[in-house]
Amino acid sequence: MNQHNFRNEQKTIALISEYEAMSQQGTVGFYEETVFFEIIKHYESTENFDRALEVTNHAIRQHRFCPDFYLKKAQILLAQSRSGDALLCLDLAEVYAPAELEVQLLRVEALSAEGRSAAAFIILDVLKQQSNEEDLTYIYFCEALVYEDLEDFDRMFYALRRSALANPKNRQAVERIWLSVEMSQKYEESVQLHEQLIDSDPYSYIAWYNLGHAYFCLQRYREAADAFEYAYIINDTFEFAYRDCGEACIKAGDFKRALKCYTEALEHIKVDTDLLTRMGYCQEQEQEFLLAKSYYLEALDLDHYNDLAYFRLGECYFREGNWMTAIGYYRKAITIDKRKEEYLAALATAYHQTDQNDLALLFFRKSVDTAPEVAQYWVLYATFLLDMGKNQEALEVLEEALQHAGGPELLYGKIACMILLERKGEAFYLLHKALHVNFDRYESMFELVPSLEGDPEIMTMIAAYQTS
Repeated sequence: MNQHNFRNEQKTIALISEYEAMSQQGTVGFYEETVFFEIIKHYESTENFDRALEVTNHAIRQHRFCPDFYLKKAQILLAQSRSGDALLCLDLAEVYAPAELEVQLLRVEALSAEGRSAAAFIILDVLKQQSNEEDLTYIYFCEALVYEDLEDFDRMFYALRRSALANPKNRQAVERIWLSVEMSQKYEESVQLHEQLIDSDPYSYIAWYNLGHAYFCLQRYREAADAFEYAYIINDTFEFAYRDCGEACIKAGDFKRALKCYTEALEHIKVDTDLLTRMGYCQEQEQEFLLAKSYYLEALDLDHYNDLAYFRLGECYFREGNWMTAIGYYRKAITIDKRKEEYLAALATAYHQTDQNDLALLFFRKSVDTAPEVAQYWVLYATFLLDMGKNQEALEVLEEALQHAGGPELLYGKIACMILLERKGEAFYLLHKALHVNFDRYESMFELVPSLEGDPEIMTMIAAYQTS
């Protein structure tokens, strides 16, 4: 903190102490308008709206003809969800400032909060006709808030687009756009809009950030990473941009770039357990297990209840072939979060590796019971049963899976089990159907039962569909 800011802070503290002392005595001395606003701002910043309202009422008594205090009172009342009282206050503000745009925009906000959106839109339509280009950005932004209250996110997006294009430096509008995009899923339109905004204001880190999110949702991860990177280059304390850039890099499979992003983040933001866990994951994917484990352990030093760090430590040891140590870390992760099917399946697999098959069976069952809609855990469960020579049980598991989850791998798995059980007639009938609908996934049958790849009847059927 520089000396100037320090002096201002000390001045504010002294002013607040003086006001509170007078308030306790029931008498508040005369203050200039600017001083009252400083006191109100202090209480608003701490979300002490009751005290902010009290100060505003004192200000109105001392400066009766100042419309700004009526506006401020209306804002505070809206923050307290007292929209009806806010409307009454705005009636008074309008007496002293009949042409003030802010009075009308606050009235729109209050009417919307009261569920009177039709009345709000009438005012907005009048304002659009009467206002200049400069004011339109605020009018369209206010219109967007009404649509938000109505949960009409399509129209909210278009109103925010008009607001932002009218003034690309309207930070409120640009910041709000992402909510409307997220709810309306207008990702392509968001890309186009933010490219326009960036052309007008290339140093808008919020616009770059929103662009990154749109790319991310379109699964254009490298472009998303580039946009997020521009956001944190412009604002090097923008924490979310670092995190999302790293996530986009991970999605793109560029773990080195993700690690670089997180390392840069540590130069500007406070280290935390999530960031360290992400850095560990990047090192793990690069097969730098020693470095990965050091990050996970550092993350656990900051948060002993970081279940993901325990799980990822287990994954490192598993990939190194240290099954027993992996089991220990998997169990710690599950102790913290018993409902993560990924943890349960990993523990089951590790138990199978150490021939603790009763426990493996128990945890495979728990994994599919926890997430019955996820096909991959049913496949892992069935694979385990096949490894144990329990072909009939594997078939029953896959038949159960098909009642809960979709995915061609389940059907192909069922076919594989039926062939193993010498039920070829039924199996080939289902295989014809599967090849017709999901030909490109037939290899999942061989992944479950590799020996079937040498079956001439199966290969003939596949070849027939390849040439058809």
